[in-house]
Amino acid sequence: MPNAYSYPTWRFVSFEIYKTFFKNNFGQSHVLKFFAGSLAGVTAVMMTYPLDVVRARLAFQVTGEHVYSGIYDTLSCIFRTEGGLRALYKGLSPTVLGMIPYAGLSFYVFERLKFFCLEYIPNVTGRPHSGSSGGVVLTVPAKLLCGGLAGAVAQTVSYPLDVARRKMQLSMMRPETHRFG
Repeated sequence: MPNAYSYPTWRFVSFEIYKTFFKNNFGQSHVLKFFAGSLAGVTAVMMTYPLDVVRARLAFQVTGEHVYSGIYDTLSCIFRTEGGLRALYKGLSPTVLGMIPYAGLSFYVFERLKFFCLEYIPNVTGRPHSGSSGGVVLTVPAKLLCGGLAGAVAQTVSYPLDVARRKMQLSMMRPETHRFG
């Protein structure tokens, strides 16, 4: 779900925090990495969701009439006329429901692919690094490949919820779509 989830700083920072927390309190397992990824995604969504609603509304104007004059105008108009803070989080439920499998799978698949590459083909995908526990880290091309594959798997699973989210975000733009809100 690249639209609402393209705010990687929140995801990556919180993933490392959640992963460390789970590791220190529950040990290390694949399920915990999935949960850490899911929680990281939900954290990113909660922090940035109103901006995604604004982006969707402003992008919609390209094909319709111009209702908003900019980011601040969009935020204040939605807040004033559509129900305050709640209106800025319209469509959050399917977003969170989509984020759980998306971020969880994305981080989980990346971690598994990284392990596979470093375990079975380290001469091709790894380079020496004194700071890592195994002395080898992924090369940049290997990271790009693992990240791309992980993102493709996660996007495929969560795309239907992305469609529902976008319909809810745009529901107040036209009277005939108010039922989606």
